Amino acid sequence: MVQSTPPALRTTPISPKQNRRFFGAVILLHALDPVRGDRRSRPKVADPDELASDLLLDKFLDSVAYACDRKKGGKTVTAAALQKHPEGPILLLGSNSPIEPETIEKLREILDRLKAFKFGQESEKLLEEDIVRKLTYLGAERLKVYQKKAKQRLELTKPTFQNLSMLM
Repeated sequence: MVQSTPPALRTTPISPKQNRRFFGAVILLHALDPVRGDRRSRPKVADPDELASDLLLDKFLDSVAYACDRKKGGKTVTAAALQKHPEGPILLLGSNSPIEPETIEKLREILDRLKAFKFGQESEKLLEEDIVRKLTYLGAERLKVYQKKAKQRLELTKPTFQNLSMLM
């Protein structure tokens, strides 16, 4: 009599590379578990004025991590955290690949600019433009991927728009 394995117990073969990536992440999470604290879900709030300071800090750290993760895909996943220190908070960055020195330099420029900014005395618009310019530079490779995808989707919709214009 032939025994069959129930569908829930069948395994899907994975490549050695996928295996290493998966178990590397599991081991890292296991090692960090005692110090990372409980996972918190964040509510989606449209108005930044309604965010509590801890949520703003989480959003800031997520943004820093995203800015340092310059490539789309998953080979350059980055995380950011703050460590308390008597001289002030220390920004910690973790990544599954080396963070480029240029990325650190641009991030330092952004943080220094934010630290030196004098509210009420300087233009917030100029500060925002400067930071957006630096973030765009950092994310250029990722933005090119998004641009390519947008062009592909636009090409798919072109016949529809051409048909609509013929009806008018």
